[in-house]
This record gives sequence, C-alpha cells and structure tokens, in this order.
Amino acid sequence: MMLDAAQNFAAPLTDERLFGWQSALFPTGRSGMRKIIVGAWRDDASGPMQVISGPVGKEKVHYEAPAHAQLPDEMARFLVSANESNRIDAVLKAALAHLVVCDHSPVR
Repeated sequence: MMLDAAQNFAAPLTDERLFGWQSALFPTGRSGMRKIIVGAWRDDASGPMQVISGPVGKEKVHYEAPAHAQLPDEMARFLVSANESNRIDAVLKAALAHLVVCDHSPVR
C-alpha cells in the first residue's frame, strides 16, 4: 500500500485502488478481534456505522456514517473531488483517503 501510494501518487484514486489498500492493510479480514469487510464497501448488516463513546447502555453517538445504499454515490463524489488537481492539499487528501479505507471502525 505504501509503495503504491508513494510511487503512484499522481495516479487517480479509484475504488479499486482503495479496496487494494484496504486488503493490504487487513489481509486477514480482521481488525483486532473484529471481522471486517475487506475489498468492498461496508454493509449495514449489523446496523449503521457509528462512532460512539461511553459505557454500555449509555453510549453517545458522535457520528453516523451514510447508509450502505448511499455509498456508491457518496464515494463517486469523493473520488471526483480527490482527483481534482490542486483542489485539496496532498496531506489532507491522504488523511481523507485513510478515513475512507478505515471506515469500518468502531462499529455498533
């Protein structure tokens, strides 16, 4: 993943490239003790992807990601934006790509 990102930094960011990075980062299909979807967009099988904190039963939802059905359109818009030259600083582009690749955690 790092070699691809460094050697092909000028190449367009695509869903297949992101899936490849995700597969390289999580070759076992697990993140810690959790099984995750690798090489594809997440699904909503266990409910929406949420960033939460707090004790069980008193969780606070800080963020709820778009539903699975919205992902193809949302990601297509993200990739167009990410591939526009000079629109976003390269470091910010890298941070956004990281968030996209690691969109599986934490899940409730």
